[in-house]
Amino acid sequence: MKKFFGILCGIGVLLASTCFAGAKPIVVFGTMKVEVSHLMDKLENPKTMTVAGHNCVKGMVDGYPVVVFETHMGMVNASSAATIAIEKFKPIYALTTGTAGAHRDDLKIGDIILCEKLCNSNVYVSEYRPRGAGSNGNDWEYQDSEIFINGDWDRVRYLYSNRKLLTIAQKVPYKHGGLMLGITTSGDVWNRECDEIDFIRKNYNTDCEDMESFAIASVCTKYDVPFLGVRVICNNEFLDTSADEDRELVGEDFYVVPAKNGQEYIYKVLKEIIKSVKK
Repeated sequence: MKKFFGILCGIGVLLASTCFAGAKPIVVFGTMKVEVSHLMDKLENPKTMTVAGHNCVKGMVDGYPVVVFETHMGMVNASSAATIAIEKFKPIYALTTGTAGAHRDDLKIGDIILCEKLCNSNVYVSEYRPRGAGSNGNDWEYQDSEIFINGDWDRVRYLYSNRKLLTIAQKVPYKHGGLMLGITTSGDVWNRECDEIDFIRKNYNTDCEDMESFAIASVCTKYDVPFLGVRVICNNEFLDTSADEDRELVGEDFYVVPAKNGQEYIYKVLKEIIKSVKK
């Protein structure tokens, strides 16, 4: 009887894989190898490839096609990677994930922010100052970003994760920290000045920052691909996370554990999204 049941299960998996083999995949974007490798290892029937210098793995999760795509750091790399991936794989959904720095005192290492809103804090205008007058970021006037949205170019402050995907993600349990909706800002900078972090939060009401999410979201918006941003907190300058005892690993490896835990969560989210697609 056990052998017969095993054969039936195997046939079920094979049929599911066959049914969804030609389906539009879900693409998951992550910045560094440490932010995608664990997820790549979980894919069934993986096929590794390099696309325009970007490493990616195409495989299956519960018989549904998934592509995990390494973008590398920064807004330019992220936007070009998203464009390449969307053009090549024609995804039904896109997820952008990885680590982030906190913009709130109460966020702990390992907490996850579901990016309800995403913004770009690299867009600002400074007042004229002559040579020798110095610079003061607190005097900068933050601006909205120019985005192609709803068939036209417009100035927008925020982009929004897909509500259906947010709802699914909110219901997935996470045991390594808090799980909450929030606002993520992106820019080609790693902010360690607490006053500057406070100033950005004052202007955009942000909860965390990264270097890629907004860029990926803007490309997804242009291509009309529903997306979800998910970020796990790996550092909080307000908590003096430079101290070894505040990090789960020492030195530059401080993000390894949160990144792995974040990928475990994303894998569970993927499974739930796939269930919704199959219905």
